[in-house]
Amino acid sequence: MANELEELLDLLSSPSPPVKKAVVDIEMDLTGAKDGLQSLAKYSDVALPSLCHLLDEKKEVSEPATEGLINLSQN
Repeated sequence: MANELEELLDLLSSPSPPVKKAVVDIEMDLTGAKDGLQSLAKYSDVALPSLCHLLDEKKEVSEPATEGLINLSQN
């Protein structure tokens, strides 16, 4: 059974723009805190490709995805 973080990362590939926006905002908030960053780093094999895929989305989704990638790269 997937935990909450795995379910959240799965939603990054949602076809719904509002869902992607909400999830990428949550992800960006997680990467801004040490504990969240460490938790998300454990799933980098899923998080990094998912975030990279969002770089082609509209600005409201791509910018927080970019910030999340930058934060993850510093870990």
